Amino acid sequence: MEYTVGIPVSEKRVLNILGALHDVYRTLDHDLDEAKDLLIGLAAILTSVKDNKADVVFEEFMVKDTMQNFDKGIEDILNEK
Repeated sequence: MEYTVGIPVSEKRVLNILGALHDVYRTLDHDLDEAKDLLIGLAAILTSVKDNKADVVFEEFMVKDTMQNFDKGIEDILNEK
């Protein structure tokens, strides 16, 4: 992706909205549930800006993503023979 549009969501973070939407678009082809999760996350971050809670919401999604990756890793280990 060669274009970016940054939307400030907090004092520390700027959201590349074009990049985020492009990620959703690419994900639609192979994982509809993941694309839905990405859109929900994007909406949650954008709506939390007015209350100055974008950093908190972002951190919560990072923790959720880390836990999902951990769960998938453990599942893969347990399924190995």
